Amino acid sequence: MAGASPDPSAAPAGGAGAGRRPLVTLARRADFLRAASARRQGTAGFLLQARQRPEGDATPATTVRVGYTCSKKLGNAVARNRAKRRLRALAREILPDAARPGWDYVLVGRPEATATRDFALLRADLEGALRRVHAAGTALVLATHRPEEAPTLNWRTVYVAGGELSDEPPTAPPAPLAIPAALPPAPAAAPAALVELTDAEVFRNGHRALGPLSWTWAAGQHWLVTGENGSGKSTLARLIAGELHPALGGSVARPFLARDVQSERRRTTGLVSAEVGIRQRFNPSGREWRGRDVIASAFTGTEGFTEDVTPQQWEAVDVLAGRLDLG
Repeated sequence: MAGASPDPSAAPAGGAGAGRRPLVTLARRADFLRAASARRQGTAGFLLQARQRPEGDATPATTVRVGYTCSKKLGNAVARNRAKRRLRALAREILPDAARPGWDYVLVGRPEATATRDFALLRADLEGALRRVHAAGTALVLATHRPEEAPTLNWRTVYVAGGELSDEPPTAPPAPLAIPAALPPAPAAAPAALVELTDAEVFRNGHRALGPLSWTWAAGQHWLVTGENGSGKSTLARLIAGELHPALGGSVARPFLARDVQSERRRTTGLVSAEVGIRQRFNPSGREWRGRDVIASAFTGTEGFTEDVTPQQWEAVDVLAGRLDLG
């Protein structure tokens, strides 16, 4: 086809060059399942799953591992094999330079895409997906009227009063909601956006509770949202998490999600509300809740009450709890 780039999957496999990281092929089903429950990034040509192995893993920390999945959705055995060959060629070309030591990667084929998409576009897909999964991590928005009790982090602070946001603490009663508010601009070299609010307004019980406001939450940023009770802090947190939706004319975009649906939002965004503390204090069972329990509850969005946390989820909880110095 005119204009199409050569397809390296038709060429003999080459070894890793000098200075390039060798790739080890994933073979155990358990490793594929762990990667599937970790970070993921969809592209037009395939789905990338990525997982940073925990400390103490039996695999050497310098090793890069890669696996391939092409299900029967891609067609018969011939079609599946062609798709897998292209994914292998893509991994051999890109991952030795772009992968991170200590990580596992799985490339999942897409029907009517992996086997036919121009190889130059597949290269761009993988390079972009790697940038996104490597930039991913944990970022927090803490809404509180007691900022002095917040854990020590590199917070960016924003103040809420009367449903409006400002980078300066309020010095007078807020004016009636009329002018769109915007948070302080992000640095010029800000990482990829997690959440983007555009002219977002939220009405509750017939009254405007928040906005209109525009704001970008970038990967790696921790926001401390503070203000008096009833100012709109919790409304902002629920809007970010997807429990509330903006009124007509406003929008909430979550670019880090391949599909912005409730199941994906719950899988990647944890919302722990103020009710957790109240429920813990008046818990009839007498159970002592730890910080790790509260974090784990975010996997199902149940605000401090969760069932059947998997070992892989507890690993992720321990990493975050360690960063926040929680018991």
